[in-house]
Amino acid sequence: MPVEEAQAFFNKEQEASVIEAFVDKPDKMDEYREKLDAVVAELAIAGEAHGVMCNVRDEASIEAMFDAATATLGAVDVLVANAGVAWVEPAETTGRAAWMKVLETNLVGAFHCARRFGHEAITRGSGGAIVLIS
Repeated sequence: MPVEEAQAFFNKEQEASVIEAFVDKPDKMDEYREKLDAVVAELAIAGEAHGVMCNVRDEASIEAMFDAATATLGAVDVLVANAGVAWVEPAETTGRAAWMKVLETNLVGAFHCARRFGHEAITRGSGGAIVLIS
């Protein structure tokens, strides 16, 4: 979830614990880490906050994010998957590589997150909520 949305969600809901997964472009991970650390520090004023980096185009990164979340906070009860990209170019000139980035982020990444979340909920015998936004 983008930094600004994480902040708004936390302020509105006043949750005690937050896992923030922020990823858009793998080549900008250092820049995003700095932004994430700043938001986590701000959220920590009101309660416990944790930041986890995740590349939604990489299934192993998604698994590591869930592992970190459950190790830190226990069961994950809500998944908000809203990583999304768009390619601003006419369809007739958009190449396959660009289109695959859109699909890998908007569809495949969301699917892997929802699948892992669902597996965790089924394994522990409880429900939860999945919110998909793109």
